[in-house]
Amino acid sequence: MIKYITYKKQELPVRISFYALKMVKEETDKSLLSGKEIENDELLEVLEPLLFYGLKAGHEAEDKDFNIEREKVDFILDANLGKFVKMLPEFFKQMRGEVAEPGESDEVQATEKKN
Repeated sequence: MIKYITYKKQELPVRISFYALKMVKEETDKSLLSGKEIENDELLEVLEPLLFYGLKAGHEAEDKDFNIEREKVDFILDANLGKFVKMLPEFFKQMRGEVAEPGESDEVQATEKKN
């Protein structure tokens, strides 16, 4: 699943997936899949790297060159904080198999849930 955020009139692809979560864990030592609720101050620690690696994964998925400087991610987040936070649950639902990938049939999704 790829979502888009806008920064300076550019549509930027975002994909929160294994890669993004792994890189955030390596960088911050915070696991977003641990099942523990993240405190507000911890959320501040993970949002910027999560968006950075999500943008990188989104560009890779769309076979686009990734040339966003890490320093710009705070400003991209400033412009899209609410939208980014609202899209996160959708990515996690998709990773848990609760939302089908585009092109995936309901039958395949239901079969995967049973196993």
